[in-house]
Amino acid sequence: MARAKLGEILMQRGVIDAAVLKRALGEQTRFVSQKFKLGQLLVDMKACSWEQVAEALAEQQAVPYANLENLEDGIVKLVPIEVCEKWQAVVVGRDPGPPEQVSVAFADPADLVAVDALRLRVGRRLKVFIAAPNRIKATLDRVFRGMVSEPTQSSVSLDADLFGDASSTLAVEHFDPGGLNMPDQLTGDSGPD
Repeated sequence: MARAKLGEILMQRGVIDAAVLKRALGEQTRFVSQKFKLGQLLVDMKACSWEQVAEALAEQQAVPYANLENLEDGIVKLVPIEVCEKWQAVVVGRDPGPPEQVSVAFADPADLVAVDALRLRVGRRLKVFIAAPNRIKATLDRVFRGMVSEPTQSSVSLDADLFGDASSTLAVEHFDPGGLNMPDQLTGDSGPD
C-alpha cells in the first residue's frame, strides 16, 4: 500500500487547499535544481507552520510526533548542543529500562545517518520521534543558551533534502535490530494476534 504524500495529508487535514498545493508544487518544479522540498516551500509561503508539516510527516512516516513543551533541562543535556544541532535533534526522554532507552526527536527521522549517529553517541537504544525543526532550535537555545523566545517559522535553515514527498520509506534494516526502537515497538503492538 502506497503511503499518502505530504501535500495530500495537509489537504485532508484542512491545512492547505488544492490551489496552494498546486502553487507549491509549481515552485518545486520551477526550482528543481535547488531541490526544495514541499514542506519547506509551504512554510516559506506561509501556507502552514513547521508544526503542521511535522505532524503530517509523523502521520506519513508512522513516527510519533514529540511536543517539546516542558522538557527537563537535564534530559535535553544528555547530548551536547553541537551534536544536537548537527543532526537537528533533541533528547526528549529517558527510560531506565531494562534495557535503557533514550527518546530523541529529529527534524528528519528518515535520516538514518543522524539516527545512527545519535544512537552511537548516547550508547543506548533510541525511541525515535519527529518534531518541528523550529521547536528543536528553540528548545536547544532555551536549554543551552538561556534564550527564551517563541519559535519562528523562518528561524530554521534546513538541508534541501528535508521534508519532501520522496517515495522512500522510513527503513531500519541497516541497523542492529536491538539497537533502534522504532514507533511500532513504542506502542507495544506486536502485530496481528
